[in-house]
Amino acid sequence: MPTSFRAAAYAIGLARRQAAPVVAVYVWKHAGVFAIVDDLAVGIERLVDAQDEIEDQLRAYLTAQGSAAGVTTTFLVRYGDPARTLRQLAGDLHADAVVVGSYTSALHKVSGSTLAGRLLRARQWPVIVVP
Repeated sequence: MPTSFRAAAYAIGLARRQAAPVVAVYVWKHAGVFAIVDDLAVGIERLVDAQDEIEDQLRAYLTAQGSAAGVTTTFLVRYGDPARTLRQLAGDLHADAVVVGSYTSALHKVSGSTLAGRLLRARQWPVIVVP
């Protein structure tokens, strides 16, 4: 199970215990990332299709699990830098906490530029990282 799905499950369990709603956000990266990938011959169409599939699966999972737990869920899609987008949205929604999945890529771990790390540096709410 991808970490984003485990993070969604954790957030739903937390929300059920707190009698709170869950707002899940799927953030597509900048268009510039797609252009770089396309130059590397990976194929922008395959990348977009994969992102669409993940988005659809996560939306369906969140809806089903939220409904089973009696938790109100909202699924939002945004575009841009994930950390910046989540910081902005969490502030706008007055979030009590931010729950994210951990990166499985060694590059993110070595570089120290993980999404969770960037959110933690904002020091605005608790950040829960689900492995």
